[in-house]
Amino acid sequence: MTIAEFLKLADNDTRFIPVNRGIVLNADYIKDIEGSVCVTGNGERFPIKIREKTRIEQSIREYMFKKSEKTSGGEHGRIHKISSGIFQLCHNNT
Repeated sequence: MTIAEFLKLADNDTRFIPVNRGIVLNADYIKDIEGSVCVTGNGERFPIKIREKTRIEQSIREYMFKKSEKTSGGEHGRIHKISSGIFQLCHNNT
């Protein structure tokens, strides 16, 4: 399965965010963005496209906001940093 095929299947699931060629991260496990890398709760670091950094950050913020509304009954709840986890798809061009 290619990244494009996966993203098409996950059409309305905004937690899956493409951050670079061949890398899709689950927003539940992104702890921070440091410069040009996404850092997960377990410390794994994944490069992001610099040109897409603003879009990636916005996608993460929107997802976390929607998630906090669901878990807090619509009120602004505190968003906790989630520990460890990643979803990465690799596609071999063979």
